[in-house]
Amino acid sequence: MILAGNETASDVLHLFLLARECGALDAGPLQIVPLFESIPTLRSAPDVVATLLRSRAFSKHLASLGGICEVMVGYSDSNKEGGMVTSTWEIYRAQREVARVAAECGAHVRFFHGRGGSIARGVADPRRSIADAPPQARSWRFKQTEQGEVIASRYGLPSLARRSLEIVATSLVQQAPPVVDPAHERFDAVLDRVSESAYDAYRALVDAPQFFEFFEACTPINEIADMQISSRPARRNATSSIEDLRAVPWSFAWTQTRAIVASWYGFGSAFAAEIAQGRCETLREMRAAYPFFRSLLEKIERGLATADLTIFDLYAEALVADADLRARFVQRLRTEYEDARSALLAITQGERLLEDDPVSAAAIEARNPYVDPMSYLQIRLIRDFRASARSDAHLRDAIRLSINGIAAGLRVTG
Repeated sequence: MILAGNETASDVLHLFLLARECGALDAGPLQIVPLFESIPTLRSAPDVVATLLRSRAFSKHLASLGGICEVMVGYSDSNKEGGMVTSTWEIYRAQREVARVAAECGAHVRFFHGRGGSIARGVADPRRSIADAPPQARSWRFKQTEQGEVIASRYGLPSLARRSLEIVATSLVQQAPPVVDPAHERFDAVLDRVSESAYDAYRALVDAPQFFEFFEACTPINEIADMQISSRPARRNATSSIEDLRAVPWSFAWTQTRAIVASWYGFGSAFAAEIAQGRCETLREMRAAYPFFRSLLEKIERGLATADLTIFDLYAEALVADADLRARFVQRLRTEYEDARSALLAITQGERLLEDDPVSAAAIEARNPYVDPMSYLQIRLIRDFRASARSDAHLRDAIRLSINGIAAGLRVTG
């Protein structure tokens, strides 16, 4: 049983009490899994887990489960709330510290990763997911969500399903025993600093006056919401704010415009400042010595390489009627993108994106000529659909097809 919105140990204990009083435990032990998905709850996760493990009732219940405490970490909401850099660092640090307090309490933790189907929402090859975990959090246990579009690509055929399961099983069995390198933690101060800087840059964008107006006009977010593509409504409430927008349509809408903002925004401001202050050599050292940081850079690089701001400009030009509004935010996104690209190449000492990943680079180059026409068509369809006061059913159906086509072509969804 997953407890979403968990904030305190009392939330978990209250659910445990409710389950017991309702007789849900009569048939046997029930795993109650706290979900930490916002930045504040990720930061409080170690204290919450420590309190639970020191609770007599919960410890007794945990013993009936073989002493394994399951903890879920969420990638989507933390990304929407704080951006890619901050989300990734907070999730990593939460796992590391939760594993530590569990070891101190004599318990074992099984981390349940709430990943989605995009870079911003934690999508990763299971081999990388296992290898990139903090050493303290590694075990021969692995659990993660699989989204609909990922299920199709990994389990759509019996041969694919067998291969996917073999990859996870062999990666777990073959992994080296966890080796904790205290030297890595000397980089915590750097990561705390760039995380805070990236968070500030990201929040400065999404909290800017009229930003949400620009977002609604420039992206197909309202068309996505009308079509109920996802399993839940796009908004929690009927207000126009990023806080009430769910993480899946937020990421999905940016992907459709080819900007893929959720995968890289904030990185440029944070790391350009580090480089300007003469810390590039430290960042290069971190890339060479710290697997977590190297993995973060690779994710950012894939996000930047997948984005196409030339296509994004066409969306803004055609769909944002207010020229001043359009110019303000398009320029802001372009500046951040260029800062991110320059900073990343300075750290990697490369000449172009994906220089060390020719397979991904070739895939992007091969698929874009097929996806671009769908983007051009979608822009025209959305413009005409909005001009019809969203009443033309044929246009609505065509937009749905274009959304599916672009997502399939990019292999990046919400």
